[in-house]
Amino acid sequence: MDYRPKTLIVDIDGTLITHKKPNESANPNIGVELLDGTIDKLLEWDRLGYKIILLTGRKESMRSITEKQLAEVGIFYDMLIMGVG
Repeated sequence: MDYRPKTLIVDIDGTLITHKKPNESANPNIGVELLDGTIDKLLEWDRLGYKIILLTGRKESMRSITEKQLAEVGIFYDMLIMGVG
C-alpha cells in the first residue's frame, strides 16, 4: 500500500462554484454559489488526508476577494494558486 501523501489540484470556477464572468467574480458584493456536493467532497478528501490545492485563472489582485468568497461558502484548502491561464 502506498502511504505517500496525496495532493489534489482543483479548479475553482465551474468546478467547486458556479462559473461567473470575470467582472462578476471581481465584485466583492456578489457572492458565489456552491455546486452540489462540493463541501461533501472536500470533507471526504480532508478525511483521507489529501492536500487540497485550489487553482484559478483569477488575477493575483483578486486574492483577498477570492479568499473571502471561498470562506463565506465554507470552502477550505491548503493552498490557493492564482493567475493560471
